[in-house]
Amino acid sequence: MPEDFKKISPRAIWLFFIVYLVRLSIIPVAIIFYSILTDVETENVSAFRLSFIVNLLAWVFAAIMLAKIAHNNYRYILESSYFQKDSGLFGHHSVTIPYEMIKHIDTDQSLVERLFGLARLYLNVESGLHKKSEGYILGLTIDNASKLKEELISRAHISRSR
Repeated sequence: MPEDFKKISPRAIWLFFIVYLVRLSIIPVAIIFYSILTDVETENVSAFRLSFIVNLLAWVFAAIMLAKIAHNNYRYILESSYFQKDSGLFGHHSVTIPYEMIKHIDTDQSLVERLFGLARLYLNVESGLHKKSEGYILGLTIDNASKLKEELISRAHISRSR
């Protein structure tokens, strides 16, 4: 990874963890439904409990590992003429937005982001008749989000005045 790329806050790993915990929640739900549908016999209850605990631990472990991978792959860079964000769990997703296309920037905080003192920036561009958010950066500390927003606005104004 080039040195110019910036990483998001280490606290953002908790955002990814919660997302993947929810996405993978089908595992414990499936086990519970299986036990209800098969009417686990009393002699198999201890084996079922052990299986449930093992699967629960696997669920949490999988969410932790996916969160770490997603966090490590999330980065952004401010180049001279554009903003770029790279992310992806196993694949690679890259968003590049020229500064002159940025019309305004919104700051947002979900409940979870507020709990961890984090924020996200939405980079809005105007394309035709519709305004839409082309890119966002999550997992920024509130201070970093404010500084980055000011820097992006400054670069957008400079870029449009050329």
